Amino acid sequence: AAAAQQAPEEAQIILNTKSTSTKEQAFVPDFIINHVPPSHSGSQWLQTKRANETEEFGDASLEGGYKQFREDIRSVVPDARVFTDPLRTLAYGTDASFYRLVPKIVVKVHDEAEMIKLIKAARANKTPVTFRAGGTSLSGQAITDSILLKLGHTWRYRKIENDGEIITVEPGWILGQVNRMLAPYGRKLGPDPSSIESCWIGGVVNNNSSGMCCGVSQNTYHTIKD
Repeated sequence: AAAAQQAPEEAQIILNTKSTSTKEQAFVPDFIINHVPPSHSGSQWLQTKRANETEEFGDASLEGGYKQFREDIRSVVPDARVFTDPLRTLAYGTDASFYRLVPKIVVKVHDEAEMIKLIKAARANKTPVTFRAGGTSLSGQAITDSILLKLGHTWRYRKIENDGEIITVEPGWILGQVNRMLAPYGRKLGPDPSSIESCWIGGVVNNNSSGMCCGVSQNTYHTIKD
């Protein structure tokens, strides 16, 4: 008789096969991280971490030269104008660019005398400083992870001479405001950046601001007087 035709065996993939050993098998967890069974849950780990570690914020988080700098300037700038808390330092950690550097200390500086003392204290403690005016930089010039010296709205001295040919201003004025001061004389400043109604003179001068219309011949460095 003809042999009965046998159906072909189906190929099978077997996962997690059991050992043929008669020894009792150890418990296998439902998931394994890096081939090591977890010893505790994530919530237990977090509770342990919180119990064993204390996070410090504000002045308590400062170390080394930054801690000494903070102590040295207590007689220079009131505490109300010195920020070390995580919220305000985070807010000052960016400008108009897409970069972020969170400063350790932010100081709002009201006048030249304060600025001189702050720079001397920073130099003595070897702590770098960065200056910030309007914070409209597109390249991150107004941010730092060290000490940020922020100009306040008190830098407002101005003097117009020679029928508007020369104007002397402190860095707290907005560029558009200065141009409106000069408008009665039929004059304006050379640089014309797109942030003209928000950038401050301090940033305009320090970054050699230019613009779409002024070209190189009328940029900041070519129109400023020593």
